Amino acid sequence: MPRNGDDVSDVPDAVRPTDEAGPPDAVGKASKAPKVKRPERPPVDPTLKAYFGPELVSSGAFVTAVKNAKIQRFSETDAAEAFAQMDLHDPLGLRLLALVGQPEAPQPIKAWVWSAVQALLRSKVPAAFEVYGVDADREFRKLHEELSPALSADDKDKRRKATTLLLLGLALMVTRRASLDPFAAMELLGETFIKGDEDAGRHVRKALAHGKSGEIIRVSAVAKIARKVVRDALSQRDSERQQRVLVQAQLTDARTEIAELKVLAGDRDTEIRNLQEQLCATKLQLDEKQQHWGHDMVDVKARQAVLLKERVVPLLNDAVDALEIEPAVPHVAIRRLKSALSTIEGSAQ
Repeated sequence: MPRNGDDVSDVPDAVRPTDEAGPPDAVGKASKAPKVKRPERPPVDPTLKAYFGPELVSSGAFVTAVKNAKIQRFSETDAAEAFAQMDLHDPLGLRLLALVGQPEAPQPIKAWVWSAVQALLRSKVPAAFEVYGVDADREFRKLHEELSPALSADDKDKRRKATTLLLLGLALMVTRRASLDPFAAMELLGETFIKGDEDAGRHVRKALAHGKSGEIIRVSAVAKIARKVVRDALSQRDSERQQRVLVQAQLTDARTEIAELKVLAGDRDTEIRNLQEQLCATKLQLDEKQQHWGHDMVDVKARQAVLLKERVVPLLNDAVDALEIEPAVPHVAIRRLKSALSTIEGSAQ
């Protein structure tokens, strides 16, 4: 994390040259002191190679020069020379960050600066862009993760360069990637640059005390976003609580129904066991009856065999003999047949 004394809000100011005024009058009579004419600044060359050249150029002055020159597009040669100059004269990336922070930059600068930022990030933090097509939040977290060791390094220049790269990445994703969650990004930056609630309060009080309307509006916007996030979180919590109560009630009803079904199932089990016992008893009775019936059938068949062999067959034989003799004796045959029928009827009763 950045060391004590590092202030990320001051990073762009490092590239803004200050105007030097003449020395004040020794006795405080400025009105009577001879006026010292400020030396005229040389005109700013409206080229990228000049902005990133050996001479420090104000980002505001460069923007004005490009506007006045009515440049439609920077040449490829100028852009290539600017990239070569950046490593030599802007190793920390502060000039590029200052140019990104210009709100009134003309279209040629806007068209070039984002491609330059993306190329710089890909060259300095390639691991953060290895996965193509990830959402902006994950991409920014990955960039922060890759820069975290440098952000907490002992070397101040190393920390400032990592901070500049992080801010360039944030500006790129906020401007070019609408899917970036600003509050999630601010939370991540807060964990990086703010050392606690007291430090956060100090920065807010400082912003409010300066009285700059733009800074106050930005702080107020952050506070409003934070309140909305808190409201949404509370609303989601209440919704989840209601859902949990509803689910708990449904769970209680389900448990009651399960208990009732268990009792009913127990009753059904008892009824099934009783029916199974009755079925077994019935089968046993049937088996016993079938066994007795089998014995009875054997006795009946034995008696019938004796009856037919010893009584009916002789009577039938006599009837046949009475009809076959010469002369036939029909009345004898009839008596024998009647006797046989009478014997059979008697045995069937």
